[in-house]
Amino acid sequence: MYRSEFVDQLTYYNNLWGQYYQVKPAEGNRYFVVWVHEEVMGENGTYDPSMWIFDDAAFRLQVKGIMQANVMPVIPEYQIGELQNEYDYYQTVIAAPFGYDRRYSGHNPETGGWIAEKRGWLRMGKGNAIDGYMIYEVPETTMPEDLLLLGNFATFGSAYWRFA
Repeated sequence: MYRSEFVDQLTYYNNLWGQYYQVKPAEGNRYFVVWVHEEVMGENGTYDPSMWIFDDAAFRLQVKGIMQANVMPVIPEYQIGELQNEYDYYQTVIAAPFGYDRRYSGHNPETGGWIAEKRGWLRMGKGNAIDGYMIYEVPETTMPEDLLLLGNFATFGSAYWRFA
């Protein structure tokens, strides 16, 4: 986890309809967005261990003792206006939803040519890293110190991150 912020609403552009749409959380809530970076460290070209990725299903946000999953209120092909200037960990591309590679193909009329593909494996090196955001809906009175991001990484163990 390398960045987080609270957002009151999300605005996305629907390429099919050529319009902006707003998505709001339930009354009394706001969104909490967390950016996560996952990478297999190393530069050895002869031994490149590939492994499965830990996607958004491996993470939960604990809000005052209650666990929440990523809500992702729009399809991953859509760019969210409030997040469109937030780059990945290495500052190379605009971050997509965590676990997805988003690219323009020009062959998907429903999404204006954008495709979001979920990658299943992770290779060594920063160019192969998985990076992006997850969105959670939290009560609007929630403070950063009320939150924990929990990660369950199967045989690799578990971890948590505090927000301050």
